[in-house]
Amino acid sequence: MESPELDKPFDEEFARLREHNRKPVLWSGRVETAAGAFDCIALDLSQGGAKIRLVTKLLQDQAVRLVIDHIGSLRAVVVWTEAEVGIHSAGVRFTDPPEQVARALRRALPV
Repeated sequence: MESPELDKPFDEEFARLREHNRKPVLWSGRVETAAGAFDCIALDLSQGGAKIRLVTKLLQDQAVRLVIDHIGSLRAVVVWTEAEVGIHSAGVRFTDPPEQVARALRRALPV
């Protein structure tokens, strides 16, 4: 059995690396790629990016456009992916200018 203490230094280091606070959401949207558009669900959002879930596999470093009614359309790049029995999760980093991302998020998320 693993000790939770073994993961503590990793978790603390990971938290320090996270530049922006995430806000949990459950919003439907669409990911647009060079291969087509795919429905997704945004699970959390921050000034830096989003965690999304979809049935289509995305590739690390893939350029995408995340379109969510609440915030509009933002360009992003895939920074990580995971898969579980037909469901794919991905983390995307926004590549639009920070002030554009801030305006989009401010419209939909409380500060």
